[in-house]
Amino acid sequence: MVPRAAPLASPPVPAIHVAPAHAAATTQHVAAEVLHACPRCRHPLHPLPDKDGHACASCGGRLLRHPALKQILAEANEEHDRAVDAGAPPAARPAAHLETDVHYLSCPDCRELMSRMNFGGSSGIIVDVCKAHGTWLDTGELPRVLEFVRGHGLGQKRRTTGVPELSTETQAALRRAEALMQYEVLSEQQRAAHVIETFDNVVHMLFGSTSYGSW
Repeated sequence: MVPRAAPLASPPVPAIHVAPAHAAATTQHVAAEVLHACPRCRHPLHPLPDKDGHACASCGGRLLRHPALKQILAEANEEHDRAVDAGAPPAARPAAHLETDVHYLSCPDCRELMSRMNFGGSSGIIVDVCKAHGTWLDTGELPRVLEFVRGHGLGQKRRTTGVPELSTETQAALRRAEALMQYEVLSEQQRAAHVIETFDNVVHMLFGSTSYGSW
């Protein structure tokens, strides 16, 4: 009798590991924290109530959505208008805070560089604005902004008579800060152009007429 052949062993079935649902949620949470990092100190930002923006518990800065900031400013401006109607004299201009080390901040939402703006055009309070996502206010800037609005207003009843102008020294310092910002932007553009030119030369040496500009 011919012995019966042993049955062939089935190939091992690879194990399929399914990540638990909470793992995906954790990954999304971590990604959100990385995206919404404080542009000043890089700590995670915490959402404000009613989706009005984000705040940093470490340095005190906050990103306010445009509708939220608009509402806050409107309430402060109403206080100003009531004071005008009551005949109250204009408040003193808040002291200008001049930065000696100018940096452009990235928006916590989109990571694009925000624009630096002198709030109200003459307050001396420099705020950082993302056109799409809101205004970044460093710690202490929001109270100073509201003080400026309550004292001088933003609408038709804005008071300018009797408001002291910025000192010559302050105006000169603001001009120097503006020149420094323009120089930094120009330097970045020059460095970028130098990198492109160097890369273009390397490509030309390796591949002849092919250049970065022709890609």
